[in-house]
Amino acid sequence: MTGIDLTRDDIDVARLPTERTGLAGRCAFQAGGALALPAGDGSFDAAVTPHVAMTVEDRTGFYREVARATRPGAPFGLFDVMEGPVGGLAYPMPWAGDVSTGFLRGAADTRDLLAAAGFDPMAETGPRERALGVFRAASISSSAPAPPGRSATTPPRSRPTGSIP
Repeated sequence: MTGIDLTRDDIDVARLPTERTGLAGRCAFQAGGALALPAGDGSFDAAVTPHVAMTVEDRTGFYREVARATRPGAPFGLFDVMEGPVGGLAYPMPWAGDVSTGFLRGAADTRDLLAAAGFDPMAETGPRERALGVFRAASISSSAPAPPGRSATTPPRSRPTGSIP
């Protein structure tokens, strides 16, 4: 398993649970950006991006880059917050300080972008109500909103508001 993240700090954070679970010998971590993955063409047998796309403004370039780095026909699972039928999130959010740095897309737009990059969206799930409950509970239990960044994380075992494998 290869993990790619933007910063060395995030890579260090990823290594901790990997070491604690005895999986360090089976995992490698590299610094790299979503639009220029540090991998050759067709290097990966699959790709999973948890809460990544919503932080990337050039979604077309991102999906194209994932397609380049995965073998043809490889599965690609994404796990992201998606824009719903009613816009207007209350920022800051854990991934963005305001709308200028949060790049949400709707499910239909995401499907179109994935198809344009060469992926065949096969399944889509959206446990919206459960996810909303988790986020509401998290906001009620906090006395003040956390600033964007590492200190603002979603509760353990939370589920996405949408995913397209």
